[in-house]
Amino acid sequence: MDTGLTLYITAAGMSATAVALLATPNPLGRVSWKTAPAIPLTIMAMASSPERIGEVRANWEKTSGQIQKVVEALDEAKGITPPESWAADDKSAYDKEASAVTTSTKEVQAVFKAIADGCGGLSTISTAGAYLSISAATALASAALIAQLSRLTGPAGFFAGSAASAKILMSVHAVVTKALGSKAVAATSLATLITLAASAYLQRSSIDDALGKAKEKPVQA
Repeated sequence: MDTGLTLYITAAGMSATAVALLATPNPLGRVSWKTAPAIPLTIMAMASSPERIGEVRANWEKTSGQIQKVVEALDEAKGITPPESWAADDKSAYDKEASAVTTSTKEVQAVFKAIADGCGGLSTISTAGAYLSISAATALASAALIAQLSRLTGPAGFFAGSAASAKILMSVHAVVTKALGSKAVAATSLATLITLAASAYLQRSSIDDALGKAKEKPVQA
């Protein structure tokens, strides 16, 4: 288990414990305490493994690099000297097919590269979210501690402590909710790119057909 995921799990546990301590009846901030249970749930929703995402990024980058080599090979193939057996139109037909295949392959390579970059961005957001989550959980634990200690200070201290805890709670909730939103946007964008990659992969059959036709040209002549 990598550090990022461990931080998420620890933060979720800490915040859940803090919420339990804050669940006791409180004359101030009753609405705030209804918000408290959402914090550990939000942290768990954000939880992910930055390390694993990084590995996925590396795989996409590797595949993108391999496709780039194919593109370079296709570009070189367009400059071949046609066999003497080819008719006048054969070279033109071959170049047309080769250009179409090269264009399609470049599009696939671009999508794969974009996915790799998207994984990199998501990994960065995931790492930042892990440290933000542990910080938020620590702040929430502090709010719970203030709320509990304020009970020992008499009515005035209790009200003051409750108010301070409520402010901390609402601030933490706002921060983790915003972080979840940012991660959701990044994940949605990445999902869109992966959908495009799937579509591009399905088009490989047509690319293979085009390559097959190009290879058959000399035989047909």
